[in-house]
Amino acid sequence: MPLEIISAIVEQCSISTTTNPSIKLVEAKNKSKPNTLSQVTIEKAHDSVWFSVDRKKKWSSYLADAQGIQKRCDYVIINAVDGTTTILFVELKSANIEKDELYEKFRAKECFIDYCDSIARKFFGRSITKGCKKRFVVFYLAPSIAKTPTRPITSNYDRPNNPRYFPNPNRPKLKQLI
Repeated sequence: MPLEIISAIVEQCSISTTTNPSIKLVEAKNKSKPNTLSQVTIEKAHDSVWFSVDRKKKWSSYLADAQGIQKRCDYVIINAVDGTTTILFVELKSANIEKDELYEKFRAKECFIDYCDSIARKFFGRSITKGCKKRFVVFYLAPSIAKTPTRPITSNYDRPNNPRYFPNPNRPKLKQLI
């Protein structure tokens, strides 16, 4: 199963279980700052693995930082339910959403997952990305204007340059994101 393989490859993975099916994403640098997005809790995230390499300055000391190679989004969540694996790339933003920067972060983290997949195929004999869906999500702090979306969601948000923007997240369910 991809969840066990990814948790064997990446340090500091967390695993959600059926007894505790929520995922708490924390933006540590915003923890004590007012009016910032410091935490998002995703509910009903059974059978998921999540991790962040955002805490490290570089995710590889062997790579240069040309073209945003060293950038990374805040979290990756891998969910496997009913034979379908979904990889969710997540960024938490309090202000200044720059689409070019988001694209670089998502694209670089997607490369990291491809690298992990290469390790999984060579050392474990299984792919963690074959047949999976990819989703890109930005949780952000928005002005407190009560608005209801008037258009249905029509995109799969399956490309790094087309993420789903999720304002003021209040305990979203994983199913809403995938």
